[in-house]
Amino acid sequence: MEHPQETEVPRMDPDRIDQHVDWLRRLARSLVHDVSLAEDLVQETALAALQAPPLLSEGSPRPWLSRVLRRRAADAARRATGRGDLAAWKGEELRREASASASKELVSEVETGQRLARLVLGMAEPTRSTLLLRFWEGLPPRKIAQRQGVPVATVKSRLARGLERLRLELDQESGGDRTAWLLAVLPMARDVRSAATITVLGGIGMNVKILSVVAGAAIISGTLYLAYPSPADQEEREAATSPRAVKTDEGPLPDEGQAANEPSIMGETPGSRESISLGEAGPGPSPPASAPIYSIEGQVLRADAIPVAGVRIQSVQSARVQVEGRPRAEDSFPDAATSGPQGRFMMETALASGSLQASVGGGWVTVRPGVFRVESGEEPLVIVASAIDLAGTVVDDWGAGVPGIEVILDLPADFVTRFDASTARSLRRDWRTTTDDEGAFRMTDVPAASGATLEATTIEGASAQIEAPVTTQEGLRITLAEPPIPEGTRLSGRVLLSTGVGAAAARIAMGDEMVRADEDGRFEIDLARSGDVSELRAIAFGTQPETFPRPGDTAGPRRGWPEDVEIRLRRASMSIAGEVVDAEGNPKAGARVWLHDPTEFGVLGAYPVRAEGLASGLGDPFEAARSRGELRRSREPQESSSATGVGESTSMLPYVLTDDRGRFEVTGLLDRSYVLNVLGPNLDFGFQSDPLRAGSRGVVLRVPTGGVYPEIRGRLVTRRGDPLPGVNVTPWVTALSKDLSVQGGSSSVTRFFYGGGVRSDDEGRFTLRSIPQSHVNFWIAGDGVTPLSVSVEEVDDPLDFLIEMAARIEVSVQILDPSLGIDGVTVQGFDGEPQEILRLFADGSSNMLRLPVEAGRTGVFALTTDADTITLMRGSEAVESIPLDGDTETVQEILR
Repeated sequence: MEHPQETEVPRMDPDRIDQHVDWLRRLARSLVHDVSLAEDLVQETALAALQAPPLLSEGSPRPWLSRVLRRRAADAARRATGRGDLAAWKGEELRREASASASKELVSEVETGQRLARLVLGMAEPTRSTLLLRFWEGLPPRKIAQRQGVPVATVKSRLARGLERLRLELDQESGGDRTAWLLAVLPMARDVRSAATITVLGGIGMNVKILSVVAGAAIISGTLYLAYPSPADQEEREAATSPRAVKTDEGPLPDEGQAANEPSIMGETPGSRESISLGEAGPGPSPPASAPIYSIEGQVLRADAIPVAGVRIQSVQSARVQVEGRPRAEDSFPDAATSGPQGRFMMETALASGSLQASVGGGWVTVRPGVFRVESGEEPLVIVASAIDLAGTVVDDWGAGVPGIEVILDLPADFVTRFDASTARSLRRDWRTTTDDEGAFRMTDVPAASGATLEATTIEGASAQIEAPVTTQEGLRITLAEPPIPEGTRLSGRVLLSTGVGAAAARIAMGDEMVRADEDGRFEIDLARSGDVSELRAIAFGTQPETFPRPGDTAGPRRGWPEDVEIRLRRASMSIAGEVVDAEGNPKAGARVWLHDPTEFGVLGAYPVRAEGLASGLGDPFEAARSRGELRRSREPQESSSATGVGESTSMLPYVLTDDRGRFEVTGLLDRSYVLNVLGPNLDFGFQSDPLRAGSRGVVLRVPTGGVYPEIRGRLVTRRGDPLPGVNVTPWVTALSKDLSVQGGSSSVTRFFYGGGVRSDDEGRFTLRSIPQSHVNFWIAGDGVTPLSVSVEEVDDPLDFLIEMAARIEVSVQILDPSLGIDGVTVQGFDGEPQEILRLFADGSSNMLRLPVEAGRTGVFALTTDADTITLMRGSEAVESIPLDGDTETVQEILR
């Protein structure tokens, strides 16, 4: 597949006006002092560009945009001078003139408001509440993250998905003409801050925020990203940006730092440095004289492992590799390069470390971002694919759309094995979405990868997949065929709230089986799949669980159960509220608070689900539904193991973060006592509370003194005593560890909270500060070594903590003769015992005792220097044992 070529367009694409709004805002504020008037100038200039997109004869629309904005500013200044109120120039005249529009324009605005309100309020949770918190209450993303108990990145992702959904809905209602509804929205954006009345739409009292902020803040347009920032936004924006540029008379303003606000389309950054091929530097501003400049070399490969030239690579600043492995939009950094022959590139940067991805808008999407570190000998590998859009519907056997189904784009099983280069310098990513009320889904900017699949999965374990297209395609159809439950083992029922109304989306669990009720609270569950059928459990958002014991004996296929049951949820869930403070009573912001003793409700696939998480309305862990489908499809018992960092708060691990005043509220509780775990944001403290009764208010959780190492000074060495520089040392604490029996086997689930890490110096030394003396571990990983986990309880001398690490060797196996039937490899140590095989990524590793051979290849994998031989396997038969050379400098390639 050839690299997508950018075609020259005679006019600016109106959908890309958002790439210039921040620049327009800075230009406007350099010309006028009044913020309101500056925003009016930005709105009017953007409106002019939408109505008559400028020709790109000058290569960029910015000269045209600058001329329009300057003319509008001059016109407004002349009007203000004529009225004699230039000193108090607040733009009131502009607003009065705008208010004289014809009444039909007002009607159009009200109709647009009705559409917006209907679309926002019709969205599913948690997207709806996130949008309302953001644009109704005016909370910035970090505040929403604290309230919802999720990372800021999750909030921004929900906002981005919600905004995209609104854009698509409005596009559809406008017949695909985005400009039509943008022109209807823009007047509302212009007049939003003069609106203070309550508008009654369709008999529903609606504060003007839901109309004008949802509309005017341009969350829908995607082109006027934050037309009027709230005070909270402005605070975040000003904190994140550099000092304002000096006013200039002509030409573009120097670019400021990008604010850490909601996700937006990342366009070309003015003034960026770009390197062409290997070392041909493009124009751009020089960094401060004191800032060192580093040269980073790497390679860009396509998803089929072919080097590709002409891909613009953008650095994404990252102080440390994120647990989830996803680059953050707020860390955008302007350094860039373009790949040359053999996909090679060299990028100049002031960053000592970070990650790299393909720039948005160039026709490529990043499949695996690359990670770099200036002192590392390992080059970053960036894997890209052509960016495509996929849309379709998930339907049942009757052809009806199925809402709330997770749709996942899966890379092919042999994807990693395609590459001869190590993936240790690349990050993992995934692509997923959820069907709407009509069963429709849409995925934008996903990779075109041959052999990839689209899979739809329900929490009940039903799943279906189709081959993913390699070009943009609409109208895809995935049919979920759930086998009907046999009548003899089908238990039907209904879950009711205390009011007698059906409990929509209630969860029902029996043994290893869990299902979700429909909108009327009705459900069906298979007694034959449930295992332990001694009781039935039910719960819904805002309620405590209820248990329905088996009414009869165990004889017969129904095992003592009638054909139909009814469960009433009579009790509301409870909460514990309080604050976390230090010994002096100062609030501790950003601390994690979660239950030490949650109530197990059931099992979803290979993952536990807690009653408190369900009662709080939290979503399930994204891996759960898929794991359930995999367990059902498996014909042999499965042993599942999952160990990774904690992402957002879920029904498996509900947690909250304390706000700026140290306050918290743990919700979804049963009428009993709980012990709370409390952990500092950097793992600088951790403790458990005394038992607290649900319903307690004003609880004060005081961080205990003592039990903390002020410093841990350590040194990393090889087994020969050589220092190990540039190795990351990251503290972590176990938040969840659970072994459980599941359908078709067993499962072990572990989740960690990570603290801030450090890197060893040239002598292999590192220093960690404020580390609790128990329950903390250290994840140690870096170039040339095998990752290692060490407990703080192994520290004998906190001022001289010596850690020995094993060097790693890298191996790849390629089977050229398919008749050999080789389908896996195992590794043995010098003592003949099995050795773990590691598939390394920049954000973690996959460990296994047997590595599958996919399409005749294993790809590059890692071993410790304790490994002695590799055995080629055909099923359970050992075909050949091959000695390893132990070379730690190059990849040992085994060809058969």
